[in-house]
Formats: sequence, C-alpha cells, structure tokens
Amino acid sequence: MDEINDELLNKFLDKELSKSEIEFIEKAINQSEDLRKRYLALKSIHHTLKHLKEDETSPDFISRVMNNLNRKPGWFKQQNYFLVLMYSLFIGASVLLVSYVTYGMLSSVNKDDSSTGLLENTAVYFEHLAKSIVDFFKGTNISVVGSILAFSIIISAYLFFEFFKTGKTNLNKI
Repeated sequence: MDEINDELLNKFLDKELSKSEIEFIEKAINQSEDLRKRYLALKSIHHTLKHLKEDETSPDFISRVMNNLNRKPGWFKQQNYFLVLMYSLFIGASVLLVSYVTYGMLSSVNKDDSSTGLLENTAVYFEHLAKSIVDFFKGTNISVVGSILAFSIIISAYLFFEFFKTGKTNLNKI
C-alpha cells in the first residue's frame, strides 16, 4: 500500500477495508495535506451522493409515452400523401406513354398485313417515337424539363425537411 489512490479512499469511506488498512490510511491522511484534501473532497461527494433524492415521474408517464409512440403524427400523413401523389404522377405518365405507343402501333397496322408487316410497322413506329423523343429534348425543351425537375427536387427536399423538423419538435414535446 505504497500509494493511496481515489479507489482506496472510496473503499475507506464505504468501510470496505480491514482494520490494518483503515489504520494505515488514517495515519497517511493525518500526515499528508494533499491526501487530506483529496479525502475531504471525496467525503463531500460521497455524502452528497448518499443523500441525493431520485427524480420521480408522474404515475401516468408510461401510458403517455406509449400513447405518443402509438399515434401517427400529422407530418407522417402529409408525407404519405406527397409520396402517393408522386407515385400517381409517375404511374399516370407511364400509362399514358404505353397507351400512346399501343394506339400508334395499332393504328399503323392494316387489316391486310401479315404478322411480318406488323413487326415492320412496329419497328418503324418505335424509330419514329425515338426520333420524336430525341427531338423533344433538343434545344430549349431540355432546359424547361431540367428546370421543372430541379424545381420538383427543391420542393421535395423542402417538404421532407419541414416534415422531419416538425416531427423532431413534436418528439421534444414528449
């Protein structure tokens, strides 16, 4: 026991040492001013912690927390409405594109054509459709489409940020 550390002093305060160790530490405390200061500081902390009262919660605390966890916040519903709207727009555009292609293929087929004529007409129709799409995205149209997409992304980011900010504020109220 050459060096007396804080762990040993804490055991001394908790009366967890043998009689010979207690006598040794008492003698060391009386002889050293630094050790006495450390002992008094630990004794003060020990006394404060021993008499510290526990925080009490209200009796309905658990039920309130569980109710808040089980209910879906308003921002969650708004976020779902936004996602449904975006999916609906995408699906609607896809259905319109498929309908347009199908209508074009069926209107270009004559009743007297054989199945090879249908394949040739379909290939010609898709070449025409691809050329139309390429022409649409040339020049200023690409700027307009890009601007619309960028604006949509900015709005989406803003809405998601607001939803999460509102959610975090609501969680802090719990």
